[in-house]
Amino acid sequence: MFRELCDTYLPCVREIGGGSAASQKVHGTGCLIGPTTLITARHVLTEMRAPSGARYPMNLVYLHDGAYRAELAWELDPLDLAILRIEERVKASEVLQDDPAPPRTFPRICDPADVRLGSQLCYLSRPDGRPYFAPGFVASTVPMKPGEFVLSGTGTIEHGYSGSPVFAPDGRLAGVITASAGKERQVFGRMPVFSLACIVRDAITKLVQ
Repeated sequence: MFRELCDTYLPCVREIGGGSAASQKVHGTGCLIGPTTLITARHVLTEMRAPSGARYPMNLVYLHDGAYRAELAWELDPLDLAILRIEERVKASEVLQDDPAPPRTFPRICDPADVRLGSQLCYLSRPDGRPYFAPGFVASTVPMKPGEFVLSGTGTIEHGYSGSPVFAPDGRLAGVITASAGKERQVFGRMPVFSLACIVRDAITKLVQ
């Protein structure tokens, strides 16, 4: 079930870096929700440093044929979500053998009623460019954070997983990984915390049209 989903939507999962056009450092992950639109965790962008002499860092999205400049199109600070609009290519690169081709389809957004305790979900990521998927289930909500859930059974996450998409079994986008749950949130381990994508459905619809 989830293996087929991985094959379909892995091309939508892209690394995000930045600072300058020459920078190859990856800060996180994002998911293409349209040909030039990508959703990610907002803190992936705010953690990047601007190059010398520049006020703001350059957001770079690494696609199959190079690094593309991306502009912030929309953000929701309380849930740590952001949407980027992909602009021009700033650095070409050779197509790597294990790098997915351009996506043939983009995920639709999951209904909020389909994300509840016990729901089976999985997330896709590409740490260090390597495809990775992990099925799990919704273990709990995050106290004082409506719209955030803890995903269990997937193993732990590390730096670079932020912004990775979380999918329902039917391939709809359920959310975006924004944090890890540990002792500070009274949950054992460092399990993924994700924010519901349906909360930004209206913004996504306007930007993708």
